[in-house]
Amino acid sequence: IHILLPPLQKLRTVTEHMRSMADVLGVHASHRGALRLSVASDQVHVETQWTKCVIPNMATQEPSQDTSHEEPDPTQMHGVHVSIRAFLKFLSSHVVSTTTIACICEDHCMILYVYIGEVADAGGVLTFYIPARLSGVD
Repeated sequence: IHILLPPLQKLRTVTEHMRSMADVLGVHASHRGALRLSVASDQVHVETQWTKCVIPNMATQEPSQDTSHEEPDPTQMHGVHVSIRAFLKFLSSHVVSTTTIACICEDHCMILYVYIGEVADAGGVLTFYIPARLSGVD
């Protein structure tokens, strides 16, 4: 799933508070524009959710003739568990970011595209890859 992230400075503030509670961060998103960050340990389960995030229209290479392809359930959450330290390193890019798109490859990785300047101006893109952690929070 691809989703436009809220301002990275806001994500950073929330993630900084979660860092003291756990080492693994759950990042989940839905096709309805929900984004959820969560951490869990033996003593605590904390999650923060954003709604109305934009789901970018990802153009396909060729139109599909396959009629068996069904539209995804818009409420289903797709997620990955990543190192909270690695996610915080990515969030330090907030100083150059105007738009950030997250690609969540369920239970595999998270790929983040940080646009430098306005997207239409093609100022450049920083790409971050964060692999999944095997130990989850959900």
